[in-house]
Amino acid sequence: MTPERQQYLFHRYFMKQASASEVHELMGWLSEKADDEEVGRLMDQAWIEFESSRKVFTEAQSGAMLEQILQSRPAAPLPVLRSKRKMIIRISAAATVLVLLGAGLYSYFSRQEQAAPSIINNTVSSRPPAKEIQPAQDKAILTLANGEQIVLDDAGNGSLSGDNGMQLIKLDGQLSYKTNSISANGETAWNTITTAKGRQYKLVLADGTIVWLNAASSLRFPVNFSGDERRVTLNGEAFFEVAKDSKHAFSVDLKSQSNAPKGTITALGTAFNINGYDNEPSIKATLLEGSVRIAANATSTMLKPGQQARFNQQNITIEEDVNTAQVLAWKNNLFQFENESIEDIMRQLSRWYDINLTYEGALPTKHYFGSVRRQVNLTEVLHMLELAGGISFRIEANNVYIKAQ
Repeated sequence: MTPERQQYLFHRYFMKQASASEVHELMGWLSEKADDEEVGRLMDQAWIEFESSRKVFTEAQSGAMLEQILQSRPAAPLPVLRSKRKMIIRISAAATVLVLLGAGLYSYFSRQEQAAPSIINNTVSSRPPAKEIQPAQDKAILTLANGEQIVLDDAGNGSLSGDNGMQLIKLDGQLSYKTNSISANGETAWNTITTAKGRQYKLVLADGTIVWLNAASSLRFPVNFSGDERRVTLNGEAFFEVAKDSKHAFSVDLKSQSNAPKGTITALGTAFNINGYDNEPSIKATLLEGSVRIAANATSTMLKPGQQARFNQQNITIEEDVNTAQVLAWKNNLFQFENESIEDIMRQLSRWYDINLTYEGALPTKHYFGSVRRQVNLTEVLHMLELAGGISFRIEANNVYIKAQ
């Protein structure tokens, strides 16, 4: 294929103008004959044409991403206790790389093979276009100690009335507690903020701790911290930037939706992320700075920056050198998948889009990685996964059916 033809096909694909035959021609060339230099040249040219206002990554980041795609090392099994984290897979541009650009996103997907890489078989479906499923539009709700509920998305910017005259300040998706408040009977008043599917919220607690709450999550917290410690309760996922206070530890109790205890994370002044969704196989606590103590199942361990603790009812394991950018991608409105199974990916999507999942038959053992904006409709994300190979989807109303391809 001549360079001119390569450029033409890549441009057509990038602009979402390629016909089915052109897509097959481009993917066939990528899978059989393309080398790293040619793919890089096409990406550079596409990036020049990409509107700067719609970039998800900087040019430096895009270059680093390409290098990661082309030079990743072989996978290693998850650690039993402590192990050095390995890069996921050796990917060849001639076999498993699929670069997707367009519609305000810069994405790539690949699949893990246990044997030698094989050609991607991309199928362009002739079925009618599926229903466009946008991110869920449900709202964030603040529940006061007296049971009153405030729909935060409907409330305007400015002051809100809280418990016992407590002043709350709402500004563009952030809620701040500015005044300490103790209930009439001497007990601290507790509030709960709940996010629905497709919704995130930022909260500044009375001590200055900043919390980013991910979709389908809830945080119960006191409007004023008193006593010897600062303590909140989380179900779901959140990122914490804990205000420094050497005399008062900050503890996050993890509980299920049925209020069953799942563990506790304690810090002083630090930054960490907790993924504690009920439908995940384990809780993941990732430390960015400072130190935290993880306590679960009558055992405890300390984390250092860059480490991730995974724990459930059986044990606690530690993973080293975690990709913290991937862990915090949700906070930056991105889906970022790294060596994740289709079940891992679909669990994330189901918390962002209002969908029900049904798996039909055995699923592929392949693993995927890639990055995409959370603002795109679900059909685009599923189409990219189908192009990466090994999986197909069918959408009926808000039901998504998944099966091996």
